Amino acid sequence: LGRPTAALEAMELALEAGSGIPEQRAWALTRLAELQLAHGRVQKARDGFRRSLAIQPGFPHAVAGLARTDLAAGDAGAAIARLEKLLARVPSAEYAVELGDAYLLDGRARAADEAYERARAFQQELSRNGVRTMLASAELGDFPEEQVLVLRGARPGDFRAAMGRIERSVEKARTAGERAK
Repeated sequence: LGRPTAALEAMELALEAGSGIPEQRAWALTRLAELQLAHGRVQKARDGFRRSLAIQPGFPHAVAGLARTDLAAGDAGAAIARLEKLLARVPSAEYAVELGDAYLLDGRARAADEAYERARAFQQELSRNGVRTMLASAELGDFPEEQVLVLRGARPGDFRAAMGRIERSVEKARTAGERAK
């Protein structure tokens, strides 16, 4: 879709221009690394995620990105270890789904089911607490500044739509896991 090479070039130019705010630079490096990974450039993606983590240690999106590079390189065990550690620090339905997918790739269907159930539990808890839970997490520094601003403007309907997407991802991954058994 679109013009992937142009997207990569635009992101690289944006990084060169720089903002001077470490969190924004880490976020931009992570986005560039995700583009690299989406285009099969696993080592460039890995390097980008590591650069992001050098600027903002523990940045959840960069840690999850490294786990995806582990999977792309065929190392499900490393991905699982990263995602388990990340989930212990940042409860997230998205990361729980990724952990479930990693377990499936590692041939661990029961562990995958448990991870998907964990994702569902996170989703249900967030639905009960609403956007306030995400905003509180953002205020504690779990998200870059620009994402905090987005969360401040979020409406409950937007949040429910996002949770619906997570729920569909869980169901899709579970179905794939059942077919793999």
